[in-house]
Amino acid sequence: MRSLRSLFKLTGPVELGWSDSNALGSRMFGLAPGQKSWDDLQEYHRKMFPIRAFIVYTLIDGFYFNVCGRIKRPLVDAHYWFVSHFVPSRRYHMLDLRQPKPGYRHGWIDSDGQMEYALFNILNNYVEYEMPHKYFPTEEDVANEPEEYGAREVLQHQRNNCLEVQTIHHYWNIERPAEEKQKNELLDKWIEVRHANGECEEAGVLRTKMNALDETSEAKLEEMMIRLIKVRRSMWT
Repeated sequence: MRSLRSLFKLTGPVELGWSDSNALGSRMFGLAPGQKSWDDLQEYHRKMFPIRAFIVYTLIDGFYFNVCGRIKRPLVDAHYWFVSHFVPSRRYHMLDLRQPKPGYRHGWIDSDGQMEYALFNILNNYVEYEMPHKYFPTEEDVANEPEEYGAREVLQHQRNNCLEVQTIHHYWNIERPAEEKQKNELLDKWIEVRHANGECEEAGVLRTKMNALDETSEAKLEEMMIRLIKVRRSMWT
């Protein structure tokens, strides 16, 4: 579209002083007071350059979407279906629940475990593949953002969401495995003591510690799952 506007000498957002770049807002998603949209630009062109605007927006755009689009769409859909089913990295409709060894790798798993692994695998995929491309405001960015129209508040909210994602990711990949290791060590010790001395006092103490650690660990897991659900709407790029 930009090349067509240039070819037919239709002024762009920068030439009109509406934007510092070739970008405008959208009425569909809301505009700040005084902000121009692509609809405003098209209306301006139709008013100031009716013939050229008719050629670009009605004839060329109409031909592309109504004719070329009908020919191209089935081919695009077929290609998208193929890669979505046969290219492993593009199987977005399938969620891999496997965990790093020696965790869950295959076979039957109860629904509670499925929910747990699904949520945090989605988080891991987001942090690894999407978050590096997402704008993560710094404290300085927030401080320098003007307060008009709530812009600073919006940027602070975005920063808080990014920090929250990092916190939950650190819990699942660092803190949670450390908790599991501690629980396994206590279990091994309890089995060893019980095998040697039966239900002795030391075995009882170890069992109490295991139960307390398990309750604390599960409460923390539930807290983090709830926090992840609450921040989910910020996890897009």
